[in-house]
Amino acid sequence: MNKFNLIPALMLAACLVALTGCNVNSSVEIADGASHDGDANTINGAVEIGDDAIVKGDVGNVNGSIRIGSNSTVNEVGNVNGSIRIGNGSSASSLESVNGSITLGDEVTAEGDVGSVNGNITGGLSVQIGGEVATVNGTVTLDTGSSVAETISTSNGSIRLTGTRAAGLETRNGSIDLREGTRIDGRILIKEAQNSRGRPEVYIGANVEVAGPLVFEQDVDLYIHENARVGEIQGAEAMPYPDRDDS
Repeated sequence: MNKFNLIPALMLAACLVALTGCNVNSSVEIADGASHDGDANTINGAVEIGDDAIVKGDVGNVNGSIRIGSNSTVNEVGNVNGSIRIGNGSSASSLESVNGSITLGDEVTAEGDVGSVNGNITGGLSVQIGGEVATVNGTVTLDTGSSVAETISTSNGSIRLTGTRAAGLETRNGSIDLREGTRIDGRILIKEAQNSRGRPEVYIGANVEVAGPLVFEQDVDLYIHENARVGEIQGAEAMPYPDRDDS
């Protein structure tokens, strides 16, 4: 589907089992302000990292949640069956989940990719992602001031962006909702449908700019605001933007 690589997340369980001293059936806690030189991994427990903490290794879990506090720094984060939540102002190398949501607070930074197979990806204000954002079965929602250096893609989930900049958008069975101030530097692509989930809806709102083409390989309902600017439209006819609450 894209460059999102599920292999590290799918192998996480086996890797954790092989780790010497890996926690099993217990939680891992890193206190506020602490500096932890190694990994923070567990199986069948929670991983809780406090505020203003530093974890120089990776953070991983199988069958449990991962919670990272505010203004903390960690390396790669991966979860097999559980959610990931990272607090305001924190940073990570990458974030991947197989079965679980990923929630990013305000001003969170991810140097690389953010991806989930079965889970939503939700970001607050001014989230900065240096790679791509990808889901298979989940929605992607990002808020004002956020930026994604590469493509945002889904297979069976919607994309909703407000005041966000991204390199491109791609989906197959999901709808797209671009709101005030969003800019897409490249193309929007909705691939050919592989099932009968219904027509995707595409909303290009006020003061939205899409620099590249809008390419539709299946029937869609396309609505473009009179104050939006878009590239060439391929495979659809634009309709007037409806009167709705975009707040």
